[in-house]
Amino acid sequence: MNMNSIRFLKKVAEVKSFTKAAEELFTSQQAVSAHIKRLEQEYDTILFDRKPSLRLTKAGKLLLQAAEEIWNTEEQLTDRLCHAKEHYCGEISIGIPPNRLQAFSAWYVPQFVSQFPNMTISFIEKSSSLLFFSLQQNEVDFAIMNIRRNEELDHDIYKEHSFGVEKLYLVVDDKLLAQHFPDTFPECKKKFLCGVNLEDFANFPMFLRPESSNTHRYIIEYLQARGITPLIRVKTMQSNSMIQLCALGMGIMFCSPLVLQATALQLFNQENNTLNVFPLNIEPAQRAVLLYHKNKYLSRPIQYSIDLMKTGFSHFFVDSQIDRQSIMEQ
Repeated sequence: MNMNSIRFLKKVAEVKSFTKAAEELFTSQQAVSAHIKRLEQEYDTILFDRKPSLRLTKAGKLLLQAAEEIWNTEEQLTDRLCHAKEHYCGEISIGIPPNRLQAFSAWYVPQFVSQFPNMTISFIEKSSSLLFFSLQQNEVDFAIMNIRRNEELDHDIYKEHSFGVEKLYLVVDDKLLAQHFPDTFPECKKKFLCGVNLEDFANFPMFLRPESSNTHRYIIEYLQARGITPLIRVKTMQSNSMIQLCALGMGIMFCSPLVLQATALQLFNQENNTLNVFPLNIEPAQRAVLLYHKNKYLSRPIQYSIDLMKTGFSHFFVDSQIDRQSIMEQ
């Protein structure tokens, strides 16, 4: 069984299109068709019905089910062999958006290493939208990611643990506040600590993450629904860079409590720093979740990690008041 071809089979079955499968696998439609044809020739059967719409045949379903059982059995064997040697080795792979890695790794790595000192931790840094594919392709063991607050996941594919909704915060320097609110600065800062309206900051230059980011899409959709076209000065996945630019008075950024705790502390400790953190008065649009494939074999290191997330990581996502002082006290 060619497991590489099976991955192509799985993707075509998932998206119900050779063209879409090729796009998501970053290859050509001809290459996808060749893999499917190779499997059909190997097993002397038809794997897809083409009409009225593309779908797996009974034989295709059986082949895909058998392949998933092989993947699962291989993972169980690897786990048992490691355990037989009285210590765990190998690698655990965790999917996580880049802007969240710093806070997560500082909290997670020491605890994991204390239990499994001979293992390697591989962080797969991708936006949340791309991590779904990584989970389906078994590229990661589990993922910490964001989804839209009301998004319904396919529980025939995923198992989910929700950490709760994430409130967004606006980061802005005194220089910009004084420029845009000359009549009320600095008194306006006390009022803003209770919350700011995004519309009042719509004419500020903004630093956003790329379009694949849920936060980017939400901010843009919110403003466009009110007839506002924002000025996006910089697009980057690097929160550190955005915060440094904010400190120069070049624009504003939006982030979650987790990102603030990970990146803002080092900047707020600098002398002559005049950054401010204000909660946004908008309905939280995202919730943070831990996801893994329902057919994933949970080895002891993976199960330990998931249990650790469930019991100890939720405090990063608590929807509480955060300001400059509270971040400094973390």
